[in-house]
Amino acid sequence: MKDFRAYRDSIINQTKDTLAQISNDTLYIRMYDPPFAEKASQYVFTNKDGYIVIKLDDAEKKNYQVTILEEDETPFIDIRKVKEPMLILDKSNFYKGGWYKFTLKENGRVKEKGKVFLPKD
Repeated sequence: MKDFRAYRDSIINQTKDTLAQISNDTLYIRMYDPPFAEKASQYVFTNKDGYIVIKLDDAEKKNYQVTILEEDETPFIDIRKVKEPMLILDKSNFYKGGWYKFTLKENGRVKEKGKVFLPKD
């Protein structure tokens, strides 16, 4: 177990993950799950026409997953693999206007959590 101590500082200082030793042969690792951000996202946003846009310039090279959630955090739309650099979600996919939460994952890890506003027609 002495080997992991060399990496403990880099995990604590370079990530927000948690690493702790529970016993002589057991480590506890908890991945950081950020709260939903109140600021505007550069990846998921509403364009001037009121459509939700997912813009990921390196989508062809990396594995991105986007989940759109209702305000109470029930999953609404789950895009398991974003293949295009720009994806526009049609308003007809949403039954009402208002705030929707989203989670953007890159290679299985949360890259960003935020909110996006869909205006009513």
